[in-house]
Amino acid sequence: MTLPLVQCAYCRHFRSDRRDGNFCDAFPNGDGIPLEIIQNEFDHREPHDGDHGIQFDALPGEHHPFEESE
Repeated sequence: MTLPLVQCAYCRHFRSDRRDGNFCDAFPNGDGIPLEIIQNEFDHREPHDGDHGIQFDALPGEHHPFEESE
């Protein structure tokens, strides 16, 4: 099975910074987005500790990449 692209790339909350790492509205500072989300080990359509109540919200015209493999 091929893993989908990083779910964050399809989310309207994602903010990438090549110098400082990957951040988003849910994880705006500190260590940024947890590795288990970046590595697709956690489906962020579900709440995650520290996400401030903000979960995956697809960009216009997109959907969560896990939906293709479900």
